[in-house]
Amino acid sequence: MVSGRARNGGRAGPVRWRGHADLLGDLLLFLDYEDPSKGIYADLYGADYTREYIALRTAKRFDEARQLTMRLMAQTSAAVGNAAGTGANGPWVAPCAP
Repeated sequence: MVSGRARNGGRAGPVRWRGHADLLGDLLLFLDYEDPSKGIYADLYGADYTREYIALRTAKRFDEARQLTMRLMAQTSAAVGNAAGTGANGPWVAPCAP
């Protein structure tokens, strides 16, 4: 939990949440603009794609950044489906222990 003082720039007072996305960003390191090898995005797609994503976002090319992520998600989904033997269109289900 983040204290009111920390969220309000050192000022005492109630925490004013801007939304659920802010809370998620406080709890998880999704994307590290200073070190593209860190964060969930880099764990999923690698530092090279993370650098490309950061470059697109900092250039305010949000549609292209979104398309990059969607393409990477589709590739990941297909790879997981193929590894599970279901193909790109089938659901992936983890095998159960006997």
